[in-house]
Amino acid sequence: MHLTFLIFLSVLLSGNFVFAQNENRTRFNGCTTGENDSAKYMLNARAFLTQKKSEAAKGINGITSLTSPYLIKCFIRIFRNTDQTSQAVTIEQARQNFDEMAVQFFGHDICFQLIGIDFMNDDYGNSMPYDTLLGTDYKNYLTTKRATGCFTIFIHNAFVNSGSSGYAYGIPNDFVSIARWAALRPNSSNVRSIFAHEVGHGLGLYHTFQRQYYNDNTSKAEQVTRLPLNSCYSCESFGDLCCDTPADFLGSQQSVNASCVFIGTQKDTCGPTTYAPSIINIMSYMPWGCISATSTGFTTDQETRMQATINDNTGPIYFKIAPDVNFFGYNGSIPSGFYIVTARNTLTNSGTGNYTGSSNVYLTATNTGSIVVGAGVTFSPSTNGLAMLNIAGCN
Repeated sequence: MHLTFLIFLSVLLSGNFVFAQNENRTRFNGCTTGENDSAKYMLNARAFLTQKKSEAAKGINGITSLTSPYLIKCFIRIFRNTDQTSQAVTIEQARQNFDEMAVQFFGHDICFQLIGIDFMNDDYGNSMPYDTLLGTDYKNYLTTKRATGCFTIFIHNAFVNSGSSGYAYGIPNDFVSIARWAALRPNSSNVRSIFAHEVGHGLGLYHTFQRQYYNDNTSKAEQVTRLPLNSCYSCESFGDLCCDTPADFLGSQQSVNASCVFIGTQKDTCGPTTYAPSIINIMSYMPWGCISATSTGFTTDQETRMQATINDNTGPIYFKIAPDVNFFGYNGSIPSGFYIVTARNTLTNSGTGNYTGSSNVYLTATNTGSIVVGAGVTFSPSTNGLAMLNIAGCN
């Protein structure tokens, strides 16, 4: 005998999992990234993606083929103090951010499977005020706090004294930080792209205005022209390395009027030609209210870059993709542990395990899939445990 869950279902058997400031002084995403961070395929993302798909189809080097739309397993961890005060956001607010992000990626064969949301009772993680520690202490600390096998989104009550909205810790990377002020809903700054912006970095995207540093240790801005035979053509080497994103420059967000029309007169250093950057691109620093809330906020080349990141079997995202079919099951008593098992289609929980005590179990399939629970399996966690069976994610 078994039970099959074919509709959206969340089963919470726990006493501690509850569904349940500072204002940015700028009009744009005060996000910081390490400009020298780079995956080796960045300059040739399309060729790299084609190569990896071919290797997967042939089973070369044990690479398996990832089914698109790619289903990225995600987990949200909300920080609060050890005494459970100063909670960064509510679960409802975190979920709203996540749902907004899902819409922005949906048109690019990238989906997200929200495995779960929990709280981290941790004074240190809840207050991370020093910008100088982002790439060192904070990065190392959060590496140990990631949810197993998931792209982890951390939300902090107090995050860096520069007023930054978030941080990606690397390009690409499998975890990001979000500042409380940028994740609050409703939000007077009309922030609707912070999750998508930081996750975009995690999936291999630079800022649209990115400067690339070279051997001469100088910073060079991208030129405007998109004509390959023009001597000023530089979009394949400078900027964000995506030639279908118009050349941008840091500070361009100050040249946008209240109607989201670019009125700047800045010229590049070669033509000289006047910049005309995208107002809606999610990876820009344009005013929050101008950035697209739909999938038009990413371009085709940005999509290719993200899919190349996903298919890189040596990178951080490859093993965060949900398989088509998965199996999970133990026998006897399981009084503790953290278990995350997901599938695109059918997830079968076999065995006769009794998940008790402080065990945290997350079983997730997509909205066209099912969770099959075998006879004899029971979930009876204590107040420190959790059992969540969830149908979530696009297919």
